[in-house]
Amino acid sequence: MDSETEEYLGGISSTDIIVKAFPGNGVHATSKRLILVRSGLGSSLGGNLFGMAGRLGGTRTGRLSGRAAVSKIGELEKKMYFEIKKEEVASLELMRHEGGRICTLRIIPKSGEAVDVSVIATRDFEAVKDLVNAFCPEAVTNARN
Repeated sequence: MDSETEEYLGGISSTDIIVKAFPGNGVHATSKRLILVRSGLGSSLGGNLFGMAGRLGGTRTGRLSGRAAVSKIGELEKKMYFEIKKEEVASLELMRHEGGRICTLRIIPKSGEAVDVSVIATRDFEAVKDLVNAFCPEAVTNARN
């Protein structure tokens, strides 16, 4: 892989991933950046969303390279509302909240405000954990809150 090629490491989209009170998000990792997208899953469920939380599970996408990676990354770029390049990451904090079902990924950039990604379903949190470890393992910290 040359330095210009961006490999798609994987992603997950789920109604159980909540950012700024909006359910239905996707977390995707490439060899160069972490990307957040609105998956549209939350809006399609209407008022029943929180009653379904934790039951639906996320849709996962595996590692891609070459043309498939270029295509997938192009799709994500059209829907993304947040991205952080590997060199901009100060820390990626994974937190399991005691006594509650919600886990959090806190993305802390070297400059600017942190972004919290709440994950209701444990299986989805495990997928997010795997993604950030593949993306930038040296920045990942595990915390209990």
